[in-house]
Amino acid sequence: MDQIYTAIIEAANDLAKKIAATHVFLISDEACSEMPFDVPSTFIETSSLIKGVSEELRNFLREGVTQNLKTSIVAPAFNDFALVQDIATAAYVHDMLSDGFVLGVLCLAELSSIVVCDIKQLTTVKTIDEAGERVDPAALKAVLRLALELGREGREGKKVGTAFIIGDTNEVLKRSHQLILNPYKGHAEDTRDIKNRSHWETVKEFAQIDGVFVVDETGVIASAGRYLDVNTKAIELEGLGGRHMSALAVTRETHAIAITVSESGGTVRLFKDGIETRIEPSADLLLLLP
Repeated sequence: MDQIYTAIIEAANDLAKKIAATHVFLISDEACSEMPFDVPSTFIETSSLIKGVSEELRNFLREGVTQNLKTSIVAPAFNDFALVQDIATAAYVHDMLSDGFVLGVLCLAELSSIVVCDIKQLTTVKTIDEAGERVDPAALKAVLRLALELGREGREGKKVGTAFIIGDTNEVLKRSHQLILNPYKGHAEDTRDIKNRSHWETVKEFAQIDGVFVVDETGVIASAGRYLDVNTKAIELEGLGGRHMSALAVTRETHAIAITVSESGGTVRLFKDGIETRIEPSADLLLLLP
């Protein structure tokens, strides 16, 4: 393994320099004290990826299972390209990456590989960029970061499902009504700006109530606890409930962007023009990124 590891690292470093890569992600079974790359790099140990598998498997892995067995169980659960794509997308959402080539270097017990991707050509990143043409990109990324955090952590140990409808606010308000008194009514815009992380704790509290958040194209929250009055009869989303179907439907009827958090698995979905794009927090990668 040491010989293969060294060869893979050297080859990846040479390739990264040749293509002027903007970042390297090293994914390995073994701890790495220093990153031997000449471009910015991040290390992710595969033991951390057990957070991305099912709860039943996580419980099994916690019960004294050896590291070798952990690796053999966990590593095959991740397609190498999909894993690098998830990492790169998470980094893009966090403004850690903006463009250029990204290398994913996998050095696992049963698999070693180098994956190269152009960040701007990833399907998820393309979708985020296209959605960012309709609303403030900074506001969109802020909502995505908040949604991924909710999907990963829930609220006070409880899983939370919610939705944010961003942009085309007047049309969205016409197609919805309040389930509760609007807790944001009458508050100054700077206290409702979702781009300000200091407001997220309040948002997380209101995420536990029924209904959706309506956010304008600049990131100012117009309302929480709102019910969408849209036609969902012709919509089929296997395994998903009314909140997701309503979010999809409202993006068909308006130019709004919808971002949902699944209560069951924490998956974040972005809907634009009725088309769904998943953004998986499956490996809990956001905790691993600096």
